Amino acid sequence: MSDKEKQELQDKIIKNLENDIKKVENTLMAMKENLQYLKDIVWDRQSEQERLEMLEVLNGKRESTEVKSNAGNILVDSSLTKKLKEKHLDDTSLRGMVTSEEFLSFPKVAKNIKPEYNAEINDYTWKVKANDENIIAYGSREYKQDGKEINRLLTTHSKTERGQRQADKVRSATYFKDLDFRGSVHSEIIPQNNNKEAEIKAKDSDIKKIRILLGIDRAKKKAHKCIKF
Repeated sequence: MSDKEKQELQDKIIKNLENDIKKVENTLMAMKENLQYLKDIVWDRQSEQERLEMLEVLNGKRESTEVKSNAGNILVDSSLTKKLKEKHLDDTSLRGMVTSEEFLSFPKVAKNIKPEYNAEINDYTWKVKANDENIIAYGSREYKQDGKEINRLLTTHSKTERGQRQADKVRSATYFKDLDFRGSVHSEIIPQNNNKEAEIKAKDSDIKKIRILLGIDRAKKKAHKCIKF
């Protein structure tokens, strides 16, 4: 084999290797995206389970529950739900009014919004804009109870005065409009009216995610084919 032929062969091998590396990189990127979709599905299901447990606390069927957030586990207990009912839950005529569904949406908010942290009093505040343009705030605080460190949800309220929230807009709210609110795939929040249509949409969304996830197997096959230098 002449020197020229050797050089051409080397160039060809290098080019093939570079192409194979690019294919592997693209495959790994696709697999990472698919993995993120899978994590999002798990995150959404966990949020829904936590919402149901919060509903049980709200209805007096359990004393407390924990919500996983991007600031750690947050305790939600019956003393908070009792306070909310007494102060401003579901009554648009009251200052700071929030709906039950906005309160129960805390698991999704806690996982998608980065809270503001006040180091002086060890509290966290998640803020999100509701469909009627008003700000909903969820506040927790870290402290010791019976020698144990806890982070407890202390408040859920809107930044409104008496009668400021309009009943028709509040009840029809199905989205948080805040640009910082990143739903796992979309920014839909738990509907104020839980009906069949909303359930069907949620299931369709999960089906679409699962279809995308099926690409993981195809990506793995491509990766195996590529790694044959």
